[in-house]
Amino acid sequence: MSNETPGPKPTTSIPANRPRFAFMDTVEAAALLKSDRLAVLKYVEEGRLRTFGGKPGNPFLRTEDVEKLAAELQTDQETTLDPKTVHRNDPVRKLRLRLQQDAKWPEIDEAAMRAWAHELDLVSFNRMRQTARETIDRLQLLLKVLDDVEPTRRAKNP
Repeated sequence: MSNETPGPKPTTSIPANRPRFAFMDTVEAAALLKSDRLAVLKYVEEGRLRTFGGKPGNPFLRTEDVEKLAAELQTDQETTLDPKTVHRNDPVRKLRLRLQQDAKWPEIDEAAMRAWAHELDLVSFNRMRQTARETIDRLQLLLKVLDDVEPTRRAKNP
């Protein structure tokens, strides 16, 4: 069973070079609605959008429903936010993308790291050392947050 609707259906909200899927998650819906993920969840709460599976904080929504709401909101609003900026600032999206990139660290061996470090100029070398230390601090904080949230998640899903 495919998630794509048959044939291309060009709309003003989805670029023609991208396949149009029947469903999208709240992050994509937020970009389409020129809003944020929390606003999309509010529309779900209000009954303006209906969910179709997915996770509680990131359910799937019918693309057609989101497009209709976007058109409705566009006529109601005179000022609109840049969807790229809103999408870029979504904390859930930011963390997901960052961790997807960090998951690639095992692909880099020590020899590659040494070769890279030898090529750096002094200013870049010091900045990269500082960035690596700040990254370690952030990842340790992320582990703490995950450890703090784990009991709550386990209680919800026994």
